[in-house]
Amino acid sequence: MNANFLEKEVLKKAKDGDDSAFEIIIREFERKIVRFAYGMVGNSFDAEDLAQEIFVKVYFGIKNFDFSKPFEPWLYAIARNHIRSFLSSKRGVFVSLEKILGTLEEKAIESEDDIEKVDPELRIAMEKLKTIDREIISLKYISELKLEEIAERLKLPLSTVKTKLRRGLKKLENDLNLEKLNLSFLE
Repeated sequence: MNANFLEKEVLKKAKDGDDSAFEIIIREFERKIVRFAYGMVGNSFDAEDLAQEIFVKVYFGIKNFDFSKPFEPWLYAIARNHIRSFLSSKRGVFVSLEKILGTLEEKAIESEDDIEKVDPELRIAMEKLKTIDREIISLKYISELKLEEIAERLKLPLSTVKTKLRRGLKKLENDLNLEKLNLSFLE
């Protein structure tokens, strides 16, 4: 859903309590939020539960949404904060990512079935990353966002996103004893 007239109309209707308008929002963003949550928590059961909880928060919080700002970054801020709370309550249960087939930038997860085939070594390596680095890697390789979109959603400068992504990928490269990753797309 683009930040256009239709989106604003749907959001306004949802804000006014129109459940069918809120269902449109859920249909539009549910898969993205589940994938983002999965990238952070590492299992589909928790990811689906978290997505439901996030949409409940959005449902009750939409009354406070500022229509002068884009919706998607607001949604992801709620998702990120909720997932971080979940993770802090379950120390040691962290993120997973697709098995690196060649290099991380070559292949993104295409379905939830692929997500379930994550290499245990990769899970361990991801656990060692800082939360923000896991978030950025998850948004890049699971949600398949562009770096500019990641910067907008996380409300970080693009240069910071690039630096954290590069640092996270380098750490994975070292921890997994991979051949040197091609990070030229971060230049």
